[in-house]
Amino acid sequence: MPSSDAIVVRALVYADIFDYPLTYEELWYFLINEKPLSKVSFSQAVERLFRKKHTKYFTLPQREQIINIRKKRSSSNREKLIIAKRIAKILSYIPTIKLIGVSGAVAMQNAKEEEDIDLFFVTKKRQSWITRLLVIFLLRVTGMGRKRGEDDIRNKICANMFMSEESLLSPPEKRNIYIAHEMAQLIPLYEKENMYSEFLQSNSWIGNHLPNYKEVIKKKKKRICKFPRATVILNFLLGGLLYLCEDIAYVLQVAYMRPHITSETVKKNFLAFHPIDYEKKVMRLYEEKLKRYGLQ
Repeated sequence: MPSSDAIVVRALVYADIFDYPLTYEELWYFLINEKPLSKVSFSQAVERLFRKKHTKYFTLPQREQIINIRKKRSSSNREKLIIAKRIAKILSYIPTIKLIGVSGAVAMQNAKEEEDIDLFFVTKKRQSWITRLLVIFLLRVTGMGRKRGEDDIRNKICANMFMSEESLLSPPEKRNIYIAHEMAQLIPLYEKENMYSEFLQSNSWIGNHLPNYKEVIKKKKKRICKFPRATVILNFLLGGLLYLCEDIAYVLQVAYMRPHITSETVKKNFLAFHPIDYEKKVMRLYEEKLKRYGLQ
């Protein structure tokens, strides 16, 4: 097992990839290790490494300039989160949706001002594609959806991941620190039938990378919006019809997407739209930084 100092530095190394200094609490939440570290050992490691008890943000050596970056981004990200909540409220009336969350940089309040807002969805069984079609339609109607090739994407909504409730578990090749972090930092905006908890329980492997992630999850659960009553009627009226439309929605959307697909993942029960493969890029940078600091 690596030393407590090395475990703390690992968390800082990962956060540094995103120009993101960590508070004392965040440093504890996002420690990277296979097993938990005691709070006493953690506190002692922080004191040895920084010798400052009242520092608000912690960074790698000579990287203090990213503190100002975080402060600047935090201000613009408050607006993005308000927009995301407003849109989630509208989308929550789609009866096939069981979970809506903010993912990516906005979830950590670390998106650049000119960036868009990523939303993550869990749908009913075998209803991912019809759900996406309805989501895209409502985003276009509200004028909030990001369009392919659009230059000005500031505060636009990118519905970039849909998974069906029977496909919650990440495949073995995706159970790395990048995916674990993305899942742990997700901000749930709306759920029904305790889908957020089910999603996390299905991916308990997150704890193999981030042993303290459940502590930050507890706070998020208290702020989730619940199932709006109006959708009970929609479920009754549209549930069967939408289920029958799933295959048609799948064929039409795949046919439209096929010429444009690059690094996206397109399956029957799982859709991930990332034109740039951030996972490989981040994992490569993480490995390089670990070697630089003698942690590999």
